[in-house]
Amino acid sequence: MTSTRNRKRVTQPIILHTDSDHIKEFSLLNNFKKKLLLFKLRYMFYFVIVVVILIELKSEKPNLSSHAIFWYDSNYLMTYNNHTFLYQDIINLQYPIRLQPVLLILHGQHSYDWRKGIPYFQKKFFRIIIPDLSDNIKQAEMVEQLMMFLNIRHFHLLTHMNGERILEVLLNTKLVSNVKSLCIINGGFSPLPYFASPYFLNNFGRFSVGWYIFKYTNIYMFNLSAEDLYEKFLDLLQSKRVQTETNVDKKLWDTFLTNISIPLHLIYGSKDSSIKTYLSSHNLTKYHLTLLESVGHYPQLEDPELFVREYLKLIKKIV
Repeated sequence: MTSTRNRKRVTQPIILHTDSDHIKEFSLLNNFKKKLLLFKLRYMFYFVIVVVILIELKSEKPNLSSHAIFWYDSNYLMTYNNHTFLYQDIINLQYPIRLQPVLLILHGQHSYDWRKGIPYFQKKFFRIIIPDLSDNIKQAEMVEQLMMFLNIRHFHLLTHMNGERILEVLLNTKLVSNVKSLCIINGGFSPLPYFASPYFLNNFGRFSVGWYIFKYTNIYMFNLSAEDLYEKFLDLLQSKRVQTETNVDKKLWDTFLTNISIPLHLIYGSKDSSIKTYLSSHNLTKYHLTLLESVGHYPQLEDPELFVREYLKLIKKIV
């Protein structure tokens, strides 16, 4: 046996905790608490989403207006150049197909703007085509392909706002030979410099500051009796659904009025201050001019019955 004196004493190593070790432990604890909090918040968020979905599924759906139902039922989709766009194809089956003309509307906002005028248009037109415009494709080519797809050879053309941009291209295509009449709403040029014109201000609609500019400038485009209508348009202007408009040159506009061979009808709202029209005396026999009293930039919404009635006066002479 070995003596106890020869045995070596085994001692435990002494570990000294430094400040850095305490900091690491504290940071690990904080990270764990943060992860736990994020975990709880995430599942609370999921829980709220599930509850909202369940409430939405069990709640009663609001009843759509007759205009909204009619607009939804007459919508169709078409794909062109890998872009899908919506168009309205409204057919009145009460009249023989061959006896009733077709109306193509190229507008500046969306097809729903024309819902109030559709019943009045249907008194004369068998078929009404209203494509929703898009800035992602060539709009004139899209319209041309749409009319070919629908096998429509002859039609009457009605343009408003951005529809004038497409009109400039369509008049240089084969499709122009199929146009039986042309009506332009509030068309023309602005005598103001571009930086001072409404078109320049409208371009700000693509930016966040655009809503404030629209709020305090575009109200002058509307009649004072259409304040409710203007408030609805403010809601639309809050979203980025604004297309860039062009400022029509005075000389180009005068040349267009001089050289036009299609029966032309110009309709203006007397309360629309966005465009000052230029009418040369030697062009007065080339087209039919109508000035709508107490109507602003959107006659199809402000007074659809008056607008369609005045528009059909020229159509009745042609058809």
